[in-house]
Amino acid sequence: MHPKAPLQLSRSFLRAHHLCTGNGLSEGAAPRSAVVPGIVCLAFAAELGLKSLLLAESKHEDGHDLKVLFKKLNHATQVAVIERSEVEAESFEANLKAVANTFRKWRYIYQSTGVQSVSEDFLLMLNSGIQSVAREQK
Repeated sequence: MHPKAPLQLSRSFLRAHHLCTGNGLSEGAAPRSAVVPGIVCLAFAAELGLKSLLLAESKHEDGHDLKVLFKKLNHATQVAVIERSEVEAESFEANLKAVANTFRKWRYIYQSTGVQSVSEDFLLMLNSGIQSVAREQK
């Protein structure tokens, strides 16, 4: 598999997130948003982006845990993603841990008991950092 294949899918899921949560989806005259699908797309975009970075480092990884995938990146790549995401380095780890299983949790949110929350802002910034680093890879 070419390292850029997951990156292209990542960008597609990132666009899907914007479609789901941006202006909302129209049903008649009332705009509606598709928040849950948007969050799932956003988390999956991050996962695919991380997998693309890993493939560029000749590493193939499975799974959906964003923290596990991130930790398997070379240290220099981790630092670059953190810097480009514009998240304080001190809080990046805690934020990453908090969103690590978003894809798994939110795609079956209807089965959960209780309220689910996630930092959409952090996921957006993480995706931004991943995409920025990926653009510079050959």
